[in-house]
Amino acid sequence: MSGSNISPRPERSYFIIFSVLLIWVVIVAMIGLDLSKRPYFGAKFDTDLGEKVIVVTEVYEGGAAENAGLTIGTRITHLSTDTVPKFALNGLETVGGRHELRNYAMVQDTVDAKYKIWPLLFDPSLTFYSDDGTAFAIPPTIGRSLWSLPLKSYLTLTQSLLVLSITIGIVAFATPSRTVSYLTAGGFGLATNVICGAYLGSSLLTIPPEYFRGIINVAAWGFTIFSYSLLALFFSFPARLFKWPASEILFATGLALQAMVSFELLETPFHSFQIVNLTPIPFALIGSMLQWRQSRNDPIARASVMWFSLSIYGIVSAVSLLYSLPILLGILPIMSPHVVNFSLAFIYLGISAGALKYRLFDMHTVWWKTVTWLMGGFIVVIADLFLVWQFSIDQNEALFLALLLAGWVYFPIRQYIVQRFLPSQETAIHSLVPDLVSSFSSLRDNDQIEGRYISFLQRCFGADGIGSITSEVTTSAQIENNGLAMRVSNVAGDRSIQLVGKEHGRSLFSSNDVETVDVILNLIRSMKDTNQSLDAQQEHERNRIVRDLHDDVGGRLLSLVYQAGDSALASEARSTLAALKETLVVVENTETIDLDIAWREICTSASHRFAQSGQTFAVSEHRLAPRVLSAREYVNLKRVMFEIVSNAIKYGARDSIVFAARSLADGALEITASNTVKTQSEDPEGSHRGLLNIKTRIGELGGSSNTEFRKTPLGEDQFVVTIIIPL
Repeated sequence: MSGSNISPRPERSYFIIFSVLLIWVVIVAMIGLDLSKRPYFGAKFDTDLGEKVIVVTEVYEGGAAENAGLTIGTRITHLSTDTVPKFALNGLETVGGRHELRNYAMVQDTVDAKYKIWPLLFDPSLTFYSDDGTAFAIPPTIGRSLWSLPLKSYLTLTQSLLVLSITIGIVAFATPSRTVSYLTAGGFGLATNVICGAYLGSSLLTIPPEYFRGIINVAAWGFTIFSYSLLALFFSFPARLFKWPASEILFATGLALQAMVSFELLETPFHSFQIVNLTPIPFALIGSMLQWRQSRNDPIARASVMWFSLSIYGIVSAVSLLYSLPILLGILPIMSPHVVNFSLAFIYLGISAGALKYRLFDMHTVWWKTVTWLMGGFIVVIADLFLVWQFSIDQNEALFLALLLAGWVYFPIRQYIVQRFLPSQETAIHSLVPDLVSSFSSLRDNDQIEGRYISFLQRCFGADGIGSITSEVTTSAQIENNGLAMRVSNVAGDRSIQLVGKEHGRSLFSSNDVETVDVILNLIRSMKDTNQSLDAQQEHERNRIVRDLHDDVGGRLLSLVYQAGDSALASEARSTLAALKETLVVVENTETIDLDIAWREICTSASHRFAQSGQTFAVSEHRLAPRVLSAREYVNLKRVMFEIVSNAIKYGARDSIVFAARSLADGALEITASNTVKTQSEDPEGSHRGLLNIKTRIGELGGSSNTEFRKTPLGEDQFVVTIIIPL
């Protein structure tokens, strides 16, 4: 079972599964055997204890009841046979469960009533009398097939098999623990209750009276074991709430209360049998709140408590409000026993999922939405009951007003509360797209993309860090360790990365996060593919431009060199041709040059130019670490220094022109050029395009430049340019 702590233990699994399923099959066969001995009239009867009659609720086609003219809604008040004179019924004859009985005296009266009519049901002369005196002679047919059961009985039997399957799965595969013991006891208790309910529900008029008391007691014991097992679980999982054995005491208390009911020692002014069923609810609420408080720093424990609480606050509240409470108050329940049984199965399934840590990572996503949705349903039901009870409004009108109340009052308030105070923990991908595009649209290097991708995911989910990076390949993100971690693919798709601790350990990764990561990864890969395509197009265009410059402009310059001979024009043409070659080298960016050699060439060129202008030039410092420059770096640096020399020739005095170059501790290259100036009539930082070009070229290399005026010891103005280039 993915996402849980269940692990297979085959050494005993198959034996347990086979044994329990065999028991279930035997029980169903026994029910079928019992049905084969019951009288069948072709109709179904229910009780009306208020009027002390039995009412026809279904008439089956082709049956004896239909042939006798019996119709749905007919109220039967008397029975008779040829040997037993006509006698009145009291409605207890068709009681189908203890929920219809308020006290022990009614149980005994029900058993007596069933014993009284049971022999008559086999008499061919049996006659039913309606409240208007009409007689219906309906001879019984002995024996029914198991396939003749009502649909709800089949559903109930299927439900019992479902609960048993979950229970034996827990027994067979889960690691033994106190939690597993309580879940197992609760599952078998619920299955017992449901099977008894299926047997009682198979009755069309009544069941053998000798079974009635025993069946309802077994059902009650099953439900008590179920409810108090889950109650005990609330006080022991995810953590024991008290040092003393609170869960064991609560479980024993439930058994003691049920024993008092079974031996008719517990009598209350209300429905005596419902007291045992309702007692666990407030304690379960207390236990869930204490567990919620204690698990505030443990996201896995908090998600388990969410499973529990969702079952308690949702389904148990509905069952209590629509079934147990009306019975306790002596009115007809809104929810039928069969719906209650299905609700109990969902309760067991939810609590089992929480205790076994099944898909805990999804709980944060659905928790508040489900709770607020259920609250809306409860408000409708409560408002409907209140209007009917307090103002005696018609049921349909009350329901209409209750729906108006929910639609116009509750849902707008709920929407505001959810948006204002309960922000969604789901990651909205649309809010990540701008940051995603700005972070990855300009990246080309694969290592940089991978590194920034990991950092982006950590920032996106507030992850504590990276658990592991393995060669395991995954096509989609996967939840691991019950939501504490999430494994994602890298951009290249040849490794997987484990993110640990969403929101710094306060939350669990969810299925929404899986979808978000997949979308992020697809976007990054799409941008990477787009960039590669653009780079290929740019490379193709660059090569075309290089070819055009080389073949056209280069060819024309070369022709000019040969045509000019030894004139000054030829010298300028050669210089221009050399500059064109440098430009082509920069565009292609395929050649490299040693930093020390490049610096010597720059200084040699500067010395030659200063000598032509009659200015003094010196290199005061030359301490360079071994580095290699790309063609782009070399040409940019060369042209920057060429511009500095041009400015010094134009504005500098004849002496004190000094260059210095050194490698800094972080590997960066620092170059300083200084010269005394003739005048300081203009601001070179703001008025000379050459200095702006220097800043631009150095910026292209990721460096910085600074220009300033200083005073020499002799009081002369000195202009200093400082360049720092990271290499």
